[in-house]
Formats: sequence, C-alpha cells, structure tokens
Amino acid sequence: MDNSLNIRFASEKDYDKVLELASEVFGYYDYYYISSSLYRTRIILLELNNEVIGFAQLYLVKVKELGLRIGVIYYMGVKVRYQGRGYGKILLDESEKYFIHRKADLIIATTRKENIRVQKLFSSTGYMVYDIFDLSIRCGWDLVDLLLSIAYAYEDDVIMIKQLTNKVPCLTDTMH
Repeated sequence: MDNSLNIRFASEKDYDKVLELASEVFGYYDYYYISSSLYRTRIILLELNNEVIGFAQLYLVKVKELGLRIGVIYYMGVKVRYQGRGYGKILLDESEKYFIHRKADLIIATTRKENIRVQKLFSSTGYMVYDIFDLSIRCGWDLVDLLLSIAYAYEDDVIMIKQLTNKVPCLTDTMH
C-alpha cells in the first residue's frame, strides 16, 4: 500500500466528497439512502494522496430485549479505479475496530446474491455469509427479520455476520 494513505472519521465538511464517491460507486437507490442517513451514521474515510477513495458508513444498534449491541456496516465503497487493491479490506478492518471499541456483540452487513466480490471480501476476513433463507433455518425468521430491519436491508438477500461474543447461540457453531 501507499505510504500516503490516511484513515479518518468524516466531518460534516466531508459529506460532499462522500456523496460524490457514492454517486460513482452506487446507483440512485443506494445514493438516496446514503445521503439521507449521513447525519445519523459514523463515516470512515480512506484517503490516498489527500483524495477520498473510499468510505464506510456505520452505526451501532442496541437491542435491549436480547441484550445485544449490533454493529451495522450500512454502506462501504471504494472508487472504481481503486477496487481490487485491498482498500475495501482496510475499510472493513477499520470498521471492525470501531465496533470492537464500542463493545458490539456482532457486526452485520448485507448485500445481494449477485455481489460475489463483496461476499468474498467479508468471507476472507472471518464473516459468515448467509443466504437469508439458510439463516432462517439456522436461527429462525425472528432473528433474520430483526437483522434485516436493523440494517434497513429490505432489498438484500445475503447477510454477512461476524460474531464478536457468543450471545447468539445459533451463530456460534461454524458449520452451516
């Protein structure tokens, strides 16, 4: 990696850069949700030579009735010309550090079945990748519905989960 790489939290003055990147990487549907949630999420920026080349949009949800703290990687994107060079993994690692520091029990992200590249990235860093129907058989629809609603992922059919504690028993067994 380049030694002029910088990772930092975005401030309000960076939001235009995040939206510019979001418009390049995502379609209008996702751009709308990224832009409408800027003030309710934490954003990690990845800069190369003072250029924002990637971001991760994060938030933590406390589910009191289950005693869980769930970290959500809401959106993560890297400029097209920088994809495939390990920058997504850097953003993912920084996102995990953020949630570990905030004592999350698990971290989730969602995507579509067709997005094999993202599934491979998350899988390579220890996430379990579940089709929502397979996860429902394993853990029940109540958990799947909870995770999808927490992630606002009503269009997605894959949930990627990294459990940091053993508070969700159906996820502790690595066989699936």
